[in-house]
Amino acid sequence: MLVNVRSAVNILSGEVIEHIGIYPSRLTPMKNPIIRIESLGIPAKGALEIPITIATPSNCVSLQQTFMVMDMNLAYNTILGRPIMDQINAVINTRNLVLRFPTQKRVATI
Repeated sequence: MLVNVRSAVNILSGEVIEHIGIYPSRLTPMKNPIIRIESLGIPAKGALEIPITIATPSNCVSLQQTFMVMDMNLAYNTILGRPIMDQINAVINTRNLVLRFPTQKRVATI
């Protein structure tokens, strides 16, 4: 997992959805490609809305999020972008390489 606050979308690799058994028929087709740093358009396989849980079961946040599914080699299985970071009110501490966000019980740290 990579956290990229400059990314306007959440991204899953195509390998991940195959590994967890999600059928391509569940993907919502996309018309526009995702633009990378090099300004090249990369076509997405589609969009997928899934429930996710972040942190440990006793101290977590669960929510629905839309991920763009990319059929390309990624260094990470998942890229969490601004949509998730904004929804969970996350704060990134680069010095300690942690992500902190409030839960119902206390502040979670990943």
